[in-house]
Amino acid sequence: MLLFASAHVYPVFNDWLKLMLEPFEDERVALVYGKQRGNEITRYSEHQIFAKWFPEESTRNQLHPFCNNANCAIRKKVWESQPYDETLTGLEDIDWAKRALESGRRIAYQADAVIIHVHEERWRNVFNRYRREAIALRLIMKHEKFNFYTFASLLIEKLLERLAAGSARRGFVEKHGQHPSLPTDAILGHLPGLQAVVSARQPGQGAVLLPEGYIAKPKGGEDSSRKIDYTHIQPPGPGGTMVKPPSK
Repeated sequence: MLLFASAHVYPVFNDWLKLMLEPFEDERVALVYGKQRGNEITRYSEHQIFAKWFPEESTRNQLHPFCNNANCAIRKKVWESQPYDETLTGLEDIDWAKRALESGRRIAYQADAVIIHVHEERWRNVFNRYRREAIALRLIMKHEKFNFYTFASLLIEKLLERLAAGSARRGFVEKHGQHPSLPTDAILGHLPGLQAVVSARQPGQGAVLLPEGYIAKPKGGEDSSRKIDYTHIQPPGPGGTMVKPPSK
């Protein structure tokens, strides 16, 4: 198996790798991806995205190509015959999953294999990331369309969602010290690409579609004995290196 993890993620539980590999017991499974969550510096809007894209239930036979290679594993023999398309400007993971499904293989989502994904991006970086993904989407999902009407509708929808969630967000802001204004970077930077990405990653409405008969409730839960202790590690020092606190 080949394991993929972003440079800015870390696993929550000590059985993360074991859980990630479990679905490969089915020889038809070509790719497994796990749940992602944020931490105390993650913006409210991104917490909401994580919750929507990565639900609490697992599936061994996902019927659409959503996946995310910040936390995934791929069967090596399949990868050798079908590597990533390196000409794409983004969404290479979804393109790979789409081709895997078209060849009769299966995609699995393992909700118990949890990582914390930390984004510390400026507005320009966010905008460019989603713009690149929207460009790639036009090559991957040629039937998808995005125009000004779609943008305006989605903008209004997202503004109404944030107003409706205002009280929850205010509580989050008070707890984590983030600015209470609407996240304009998420609206202006995310939306042009986000609509395209969501169309590819989530056919239909709501959370990720889970095929009948393949759903399993999370079995790990928040068992403290499974959690990895990171208290001995300080935040990155100069140059981004992880450093241990000085011995007393």
